[in-house]
Amino acid sequence: MKKTLIITIISIIALTTSAQTPYWQWIKSGGSIGSSSSWKESCADIGTDAHGNVYGISYIFNTGIVVDTIVKPQGFGYEDFCVFSYACDGSFRWVKFFGSCLRDKVGGLAVDSEGNVYVSGSVATGMYGDGYFGDTIVPQSTDQRVEESAIIKLDSTGHTVWLNLPDLPFDYNIPKGIKDVELDNQGNLNVLVKILGATTWDSIPVPGKGWYIAKFDKDNGDLFELVQLQFKNNYDYNFFSLDTDNNIYMMSEVADTIILGNDTIFYNDTIYQFLLIKFSPFGNKIWHTEIEGEFNTDNFKFIWGKPLIEGDYLYIGGQTQSFPGSNFFGVPIINPIAASPGKRTKIFARFNKNTGDFVSVINLQNRSNIFETPVTSYNNKIIASGVGGELVIMNQSDTIKPYTSQF
Repeated sequence: MKKTLIITIISIIALTTSAQTPYWQWIKSGGSIGSSSSWKESCADIGTDAHGNVYGISYIFNTGIVVDTIVKPQGFGYEDFCVFSYACDGSFRWVKFFGSCLRDKVGGLAVDSEGNVYVSGSVATGMYGDGYFGDTIVPQSTDQRVEESAIIKLDSTGHTVWLNLPDLPFDYNIPKGIKDVELDNQGNLNVLVKILGATTWDSIPVPGKGWYIAKFDKDNGDLFELVQLQFKNNYDYNFFSLDTDNNIYMMSEVADTIILGNDTIFYNDTIYQFLLIKFSPFGNKIWHTEIEGEFNTDNFKFIWGKPLIEGDYLYIGGQTQSFPGSNFFGVPIINPIAASPGKRTKIFARFNKNTGDFVSVINLQNRSNIFETPVTSYNNKIIASGVGGELVIMNQSDTIKPYTSQF
């Protein structure tokens, strides 16, 4: 058994690359005691409301759970997850726990201006035991199927407003559960789903296999529209965001041949390949940008996670490696404190949301790897969260973050 921490690093970074100086505000951490063959214990998504309150969703393991002042000796079984909130000054507000006796998986999180929190994830319900969704318990049933996908609306205090367990016909499902979630300009919940064939879902016809944006009513959680994307990909590592016009922005890892509108993106097993894609509100492809680089060289390029759309720009976290000469689209990436050239240097990249063109990039100096970094924004700042990397220097040289010998 091991002790693993949710290191929730809340850092303030200027949205532009001008000489504004970031400054350290606060850090909160929590975690549990457990082990897992696959899932990391880390913050998977974050958001803020109009008052600057911060909301997050994180994996946790099964025993010895501590989230700020809340101690929960026993979870529900295997992996669970929690949703939590802190005020803008870092004071703890609340936490809610989700899980079952099986392995449960984090999906995504979206927050509206009033602090209503929309959560997605996989929590098993059915014949094996009760399913726990914050304030709501779905009792064990005799149903032979194990339903996993869930979307939940919590109010700003963490209490359940509604729970929807989306139910497709038996032969069709949403693989690995519903993942990414986003609010459109009407405040309704949009979810990225993969449907495996032609069917009908809550009286809405599904024309065929593919990726869809499913729209759920913000007031009651009912499905009311499906938008099929011009995107065919068998791989499930895709994340999306919306802008104020409901245009759709996706990050996708290329691990198989992808059909994108009239374009075909061929998989190359000698390099890492990622796509940034813009679709219209009706699912038509507008542009795509390819990001690729060779592993274990100064040409290594890696992006990951939900794009952040702010003004005319798209922001996303990523990595290079720390070899001399390392660059991102030709911009030098300098990390003199990396423990070895193969350690990955954390970057934040900016692209033009109208054209997909690369604009600029900044990097942290970090001694050890910092992997996924969910990003959100508040008051013209980026807020980034992720697993700690031992020693982190921001603003290139002058703001040093806490050092820890633990993950």
